[in-house]
Amino acid sequence: MNKNKIKKNLEYQKIKSIFKRSNFVAFFSIQNMSVKDKLFFKEALSDSNFKCKIVKSNLLTKALMVFFLNRDSFISGSLAICYPNGQRTTLESQESFFLEVQRVFKILKKKKETILLGNLYQSSLQNKLFEKEISSLKSLSVTQINTLSLIQEIPTSFLSHLGKSKRDLSLILKKKKED
Repeated sequence: MNKNKIKKNLEYQKIKSIFKRSNFVAFFSIQNMSVKDKLFFKEALSDSNFKCKIVKSNLLTKALMVFFLNRDSFISGSLAICYPNGQRTTLESQESFFLEVQRVFKILKKKKETILLGNLYQSSLQNKLFEKEISSLKSLSVTQINTLSLIQEIPTSFLSHLGKSKRDLSLILKKKKED
């Protein structure tokens, strides 16, 4: 095998490895970015605790084919992927990861020449809607508290409604007896 094929194969294996070990991978087109902007972009992602890697479109497409039945190329031009520095296991580190992902989306929004093509979150391919939803949330713990509150409110409201109906019914029956 020639050196170029070996190099491409190693790069492909690195991309597959990133997909396997990272619970979040965003991929985006950076075709219209200058070299200076790419360096700034990588630095901004690094400040948000993410790594950035410029990749060849055919290698990324090949690695993403696991998620698609149609094998037509859907990505072209200069591309980059970003992924977190290490895994998060504790609740506190998951909260910081959540905030870091939000920062990545803010960085992407500021860079008009960067187009978010999609991302992988916990090995599931996500689209632009995922970015909008994550960006709109306050924090992971606030979202979890609101969800628990909503879950607790439903049975309480239901029980209150059942009790109210009984009271109303007994008042109506009492009134009927009096008449």
